[in-house]
Amino acid sequence: MNKLLKSIDINASRLSQAAYYTAANFEVKYIFQLSFKKFKAKHPVPLNTFT
Repeated sequence: MNKLLKSIDINASRLSQAAYYTAANFEVKYIFQLSFKKFKAKHPVPLNTFT
């Protein structure tokens, strides 16, 4: 029983870590997109530069 609880605990911590990293990653991408849009608004560039 103890082993089962330990494995559940490890799985839970792994899941929460994965969820945290996913959320952090998403936030970074979102912030990057926002700053990129602001940058593009300030510095208009031809579309083919970033394709």
